[in-house]
Amino acid sequence: MTTIELLAKGIAWMVTKSSCQNQAFNLTNTDVFRWKHLWPQIAECFSMPSGSVRPLKLAEVMSERDDLWDSIAKKCRLKSNDLKQVANWGFADATLERYWDEILSHNKCRRLGFEEWDESEARFIHLLKQYQETAILPK
Repeated sequence: MTTIELLAKGIAWMVTKSSCQNQAFNLTNTDVFRWKHLWPQIAECFSMPSGSVRPLKLAEVMSERDDLWDSIAKKCRLKSNDLKQVANWGFADATLERYWDEILSHNKCRRLGFEEWDESEARFIHLLKQYQETAILPK
């Protein structure tokens, strides 16, 4: 996971260090988390119970939910009642549909002096709350 803040800090660091010239870096956050542990926290953000983890294709399931989102958007006075403006379900499927643990290394960055990182689970919840405060997602 990478936030724009972490990416910006990493780019600023890279362009100011001669040791970074002609180098490739992994600027993703490198803490480890499992989605199955994050889903209950996400559900809590929306004051709803968390279900069990079950595989599904969001692009298929959510294509049938436009009317539901429209009613939620109107009821909660959200900025957009067009679900396609809120989420890209194909991208979500590609991101979430992993049958393996994805662990990335930030060691090269650290070795050369870049120590910035985010706690992914806390950052994810923070971003959801920002979207709620700006009426992109319901509270």
